[in-house]
Amino acid sequence: TIGGVGNNARGVTGINWNIKIIGLKFLSASGSGSLSDAIEAINYAVDLKNRGVPIRALNNSWGGGGFSQALYNAISRANDAGIL
Repeated sequence: TIGGVGNNARGVTGINWNIKIIGLKFLSASGSGSLSDAIEAINYAVDLKNRGVPIRALNNSWGGGGFSQALYNAISRANDAGIL
């Protein structure tokens, strides 16, 4: 629903009608994945941003797990790169 175009008689309307979405998948079909792969996905997004791809936000709603300093650092790097 993030990028669902409205006023087109197709159903759901999203928040932004003019958007491109990049899928950075690291979770399996069962919803499991490694912390290192999560960090790699975030770092990849930061790298793309640093190369000029206009990434503005990440959705990191994976759930589960305790605090990880390494994940915190990756999210902080994304924030420092201007990614929400």
